[in-house]
Amino acid sequence: KAQEYALFFDVSDRFWDQLEVSAGARFYSTGVQGGFFGTGVLAYSGNAGQEINYTGNKMRESGISPKVSATYKFTEDISQYLQISRGFRFGGLQSVPSTIFTTVPQKYKSDTLWNFETGLRTGWLDNSLHADLTLFYLLFKNPQIRQATGGPLSLTYTDNVGAAISRGLESSVKWLTPLPGLEVNVSLALTDAHTTEPFTASDGSTVPAGQQLPGASKMQYFGGLNY
Repeated sequence: KAQEYALFFDVSDRFWDQLEVSAGARFYSTGVQGGFFGTGVLAYSGNAGQEINYTGNKMRESGISPKVSATYKFTEDISQYLQISRGFRFGGLQSVPSTIFTTVPQKYKSDTLWNFETGLRTGWLDNSLHADLTLFYLLFKNPQIRQATGGPLSLTYTDNVGAAISRGLESSVKWLTPLPGLEVNVSLALTDAHTTEPFTASDGSTVPAGQQLPGASKMQYFGGLNY
């Protein structure tokens, strides 16, 4: 069972009719409690002949996630924004036990990140053509990844690795063509996401810094016609 209590606020103001600035924060406290009980042949074989009892496990965490952003309008159709924000993802309790082959931590911590981004938003041809560009830089702390216990009956679990970064750019173009009903969409994203600290894998080996984060594509692109 997971619970979260939070208090958040946001304030904004406009200056010179061109600059809008906003700031806010989110104060949170999270709690997770639960566990599992294992018995039977498989549980005995993986726990030196004893039942597995991880019931009554719990953890609590708290923190602050601030956010600051600013948007400057050069014209009605061209603007640039800057944003700095912090986010987090719930930690939790493992759903698999340690085995004779590997040690599985009973808990994994929330991972957090700082996001720094700036973007240009433009409109052309009476606002029928939108061209946008965004640059971003993310600093991860304790990112959560999936690992495997190994052995004859391999199970996956969640663990934290020291730190990682994700940086890159995203661009998109949307065009409402002169032909009524026809829309063209093109987008491109380039991302470099990798660990910045070594960590210990489930088999006990040390994984050096510089490993690409799971599920992070170096390039993504899309092109579409909608009618």
